[in-house]
Amino acid sequence: MPGLKPLVLVLFATAVEAGTLTDYVGGVWKTLREKLAAPLMQYFYYPDRTEVTHPQLAQAISTQEVLFRTADGVRLHGRFYQSAVPPRGTIVQFHGNAGNISNHVGMLLWLVEHGYNLFVFDYRGYGRSESEASPAGLYRDALAALRETERLHRTYAEQGLLVIVGQSLGGAVVLKALEDFKATLPVDLLVLDSTFASYRNVALRVTGAGFPGIILMPLAWLLVSDAYAADPQRIQHRLLVLHAERDPTVPFSCGQRIHSQASVKDKDFWTDTTAEHVLLSPDKPELQSRFLQLLSELEKN
Repeated sequence: MPGLKPLVLVLFATAVEAGTLTDYVGGVWKTLREKLAAPLMQYFYYPDRTEVTHPQLAQAISTQEVLFRTADGVRLHGRFYQSAVPPRGTIVQFHGNAGNISNHVGMLLWLVEHGYNLFVFDYRGYGRSESEASPAGLYRDALAALRETERLHRTYAEQGLLVIVGQSLGGAVVLKALEDFKATLPVDLLVLDSTFASYRNVALRVTGAGFPGIILMPLAWLLVSDAYAADPQRIQHRLLVLHAERDPTVPFSCGQRIHSQASVKDKDFWTDTTAEHVLLSPDKPELQSRFLQLLSELEKN
């Protein structure tokens, strides 16, 4: 049909001029990228709704179930463990990517025995929290959790320290949220334990670890978004980075990069020669003592 080709060209030119073609192609790519990236992004999220018991839980003198909502209306579940003595401060845990708070609280519950209140919570899709996990969702969860942490700290231990601990995925989540959070209370210490700032960087390193994963590296670069990646240069709080040199999950270089790029003057980097992921735990008494000493020093300042 002789008149069809000119008509197609006119329509094509009109679409480009109006921006509809660009919008269409962009929309298709965004949808395709989200579909293809889903399996890769699942590397970051392994939620579980089943709670497990922990022998240390019975030692907490007072435990509160905490329910709070995010800006988009998702209800999150957390627990607040109170010290039996006048509290020396509040510590909030942003846990790793697997299980739920019952799997992670044991990492920091020993701090309650040393006079600190502990707030732990589950991201959306984890434990008793509603909805499903996603980068945008966890960012909103972190903002809501920071706000709830301030409320608990102001209510129960305002004269004490306020400490944020991000472990593994939790470190990346809270690091990004802190860039936008409108704080009303000062944070005395930010602890980033075995974590990373860039999702894309971690995906590249995981997929590139041997054959056939190395073939997927270009795909990981294209599909894994860093829209919710943090910029370490924007860290504004006293910083402690912990990372094992042979961490099998998050490369040691990720911790090095966060520490080196952080622009704050007061920062420390504690390393470990083991092949362990997440260092701040009851299994490392020497590290526990060192951490408690740091908290004591901060209390004096």
